[in-house]
Amino acid sequence: MEKREGLITVVFFIVFIGLALLTLWVIKPYIQAILAAMVLAYVFHPVYTWLVSKTGQRTLSALLICVVIIAIFFVPMAFAIDSAAGEARFVYLRTLQVLKTGNFMDGPCAPADSTICVMFEKVGGFFSSPEVQLYAQDALGKATTFIITTVTNLLLALPSIIVNVLITIFAVFYLLKDGPMMVKRFQTLLPVSKKHQAHIIKKLGETTHALVYGSLIIALLQGILGGIGLWVVGVHSPILWGAVMAVFALIPVGTGIVWGPVSVYMILAGISQGDAFMTYKGVGLLLYGIFIVSTIDNILKPKIIGNRTGIHPVLVLVGVLGGLAAFGPVGFVIGPLVIALLKSIIDIYETETRHI
Repeated sequence: MEKREGLITVVFFIVFIGLALLTLWVIKPYIQAILAAMVLAYVFHPVYTWLVSKTGQRTLSALLICVVIIAIFFVPMAFAIDSAAGEARFVYLRTLQVLKTGNFMDGPCAPADSTICVMFEKVGGFFSSPEVQLYAQDALGKATTFIITTVTNLLLALPSIIVNVLITIFAVFYLLKDGPMMVKRFQTLLPVSKKHQAHIIKKLGETTHALVYGSLIIALLQGILGGIGLWVVGVHSPILWGAVMAVFALIPVGTGIVWGPVSVYMILAGISQGDAFMTYKGVGLLLYGIFIVSTIDNILKPKIIGNRTGIHPVLVLVGVLGGLAAFGPVGFVIGPLVIALLKSIIDIYETETRHI
């Protein structure tokens, strides 16, 4: 009888592992969408709870949160992509003109003996030589091919992107409604004592809280700093662009998608118009974006998250970067969570071995 029960247990375990692997294989194409939904549901759960207390309707509250998520993330992205496309077109056409003519300016540079005018004259003479023109035209052709290929691949991937977005929103809806019940069920399935179950859930909760809200605070700070930089150089609507940068700071794209094209545009516009001040502003914005706006993320995030979770800042940084490489945009949460879970298991092991 015992042998039969043991055999049944082994068969059940094998079937369970097989089904688990098969399930993982089935959901693998959408794992990033599901992980993103988990992060978004966690972020907006306090708002969802408040809405439920006001409306008394869980379904309506979850639906309103989904609408808010779409408005917050996808409207600014669409606006930024549309604006960036226009700026990119100008940069491309201006670069093409410079490479064909070797002339960086639309008119004469004044005063002619100034440092910047002399520099432009030398650079223009360099690009006017037949050998450089040949290499430049070849490089421009390759760049054009790359752009066309990238856009084509993006258009071909558009149906998959739409499906992933729909899965994310759909999963957020149900995670908001049933999330607490799922967490309790996950806790009971952990093969440890109730005391250790509570420890693991608490550790994961603290880590998730520190990662999500720490990242939100840093993204907001990057948006503010980026907006200030755009305001200083005279860009229109710096508050709006600052908000767009705050959104992009939450994903691997980063704030550079805004201040990068703007700084390049100002540099090229300053050169083509003979406006040295605009050129200097573009260079200043570029340096400000690289060394201030972007760098602050790598400095503050490991420190803030490490202090809140008890994980060394180096491990937090490795977890964030490794998570991004393995899981995509939501990896900045998943990577450190894996490390936090490992740390919890090690803590439990150390506690148990002390009592042996």
